Amino acid sequence: MKKAILAFTLITSLCSTSLPVFAASNPETTISHFEANSLITSDGSYWVWGGQQSVPTQVHGIEDAVESFKSQLVEREDGSMVFVKRDPYLPTAITVHPISGLRNVTSVHASWNEFLATDHEGKVFVIPFAGISTAASPIDAASPVAGLEQVKKIASFYEVDEQYNHTSRWIFLKKDGTVWRNTSGLDGFEQVSSLSGIIDIEENLALKEDGTVWSFPLRPASSNHPVKVEELPPIRKIATDERSYAAIDQEGKLWFWGATLTGASDATQVHHQTAPVQLTGIRNVANAYFIERSLIVLTGDQHLYATSINREKMPADAKFELLASGVSKVHYGTRHMIMQKIDGTLWGWGVNKNAQLGLGDYEFMYNKPMPLQPPVTIVLNGKPVALTNGVIIRNGQTFIPLRSIFEQLEATPTWNATNRTVTIERKKEGSTPIKILVNYTTGKISVNDQLVTLANDPFIVQGISYLPLRFISESLGAKVEWMKEQRKIVITM
Repeated sequence: MKKAILAFTLITSLCSTSLPVFAASNPETTISHFEANSLITSDGSYWVWGGQQSVPTQVHGIEDAVESFKSQLVEREDGSMVFVKRDPYLPTAITVHPISGLRNVTSVHASWNEFLATDHEGKVFVIPFAGISTAASPIDAASPVAGLEQVKKIASFYEVDEQYNHTSRWIFLKKDGTVWRNTSGLDGFEQVSSLSGIIDIEENLALKEDGTVWSFPLRPASSNHPVKVEELPPIRKIATDERSYAAIDQEGKLWFWGATLTGASDATQVHHQTAPVQLTGIRNVANAYFIERSLIVLTGDQHLYATSINREKMPADAKFELLASGVSKVHYGTRHMIMQKIDGTLWGWGVNKNAQLGLGDYEFMYNKPMPLQPPVTIVLNGKPVALTNGVIIRNGQTFIPLRSIFEQLEATPTWNATNRTVTIERKKEGSTPIKILVNYTTGKISVNDQLVTLANDPFIVQGISYLPLRFISESLGAKVEWMKEQRKIVITM
């Protein structure tokens, strides 16, 4: 299977001298919406990355997207919803499935095998599927959840008993400030009587309008009712990853309590810090996030900082490292984040082993923010081309996947795994046959048995081969045009 994929995913690159480079900082780039692994451009196109897609890759079949949720549910201009199914092992398997019974979504919360969504009326819908990581089966319908209405936000966490049995607990914040929780799956619900006037919930935390913070116990003993977190001033914002907690007070000061970590993998040790401590090394805090053993902070002056929770105890004078300036918005996963700067560009930070940062590589970790690869559309003979992986800009050059373009250019690529070579042949009646041979071991390239010298050697990333498009287009007689304002590369035979 890998050989077949490689044979059909030959990618070629545009030399910077042939077309203008589409830089990540190009002001023409317009991102209307983004999440941790997806974005929407101002023309309504929807793009995803991560897994087999190492850079933003357009999902064809969605041309009128306005918002996305959990990088898999997309709302269209008419309020209808679609589910984007991706297979992490097959790069060609990106499909779009309309979801009936669901419109005008306002929020989505995901568990391992289902989505819960709220609409503008506050109704709750369940959307079952076979896991976020595999998305093995398409979604085609949403079902209303009986017994809930006027819901504003949904959160969830796991309760763990003395035998380490896990129970999924759903929490629902209604528009009237009351909080409800499930008693049995999604079949029964009860109001949490001790909570009223709630303005926000985050996993097992609840924030009251009076500034007090309340916590549901993760390991309930005699009672599973929430308790007030003591020793905190009036709070206006909360953040948690279920074990570590942060709160921002009315003066923009940051408070921390909960878990810190030492060790790694199965040897990880969890240290509990029950009393909140004010972190004096940061001020004017607007938002806080827990990502990959780090506490990330966005300040009111649009600076982004980080401090580690990989320690036995969080000290009051914990040092915060400046990650970036001019940051307007952040979306994050458990191990990475995507930030948008005030110039509209997107940048990634954190773990990247599954291409979560959309950089065009699979380096495990980036400790400094890196510019996300920009979304660029390919058009061949007037028709948009569906690509298995998006355009990559690297070292001042633009690399373009031509998996489904070669046949339309009347050329056939063949991969030889033993010799690590790709042969591209075109036999057209009335013209001289063309045979291009690329050796990825030696870096040598020949056209009709004549060696050719290129400015950059060919290379392979994650089973995908790269070559200069200028060289290919000149060899096969194609015309290439860069349409800067529309972010399009147009190829014409």
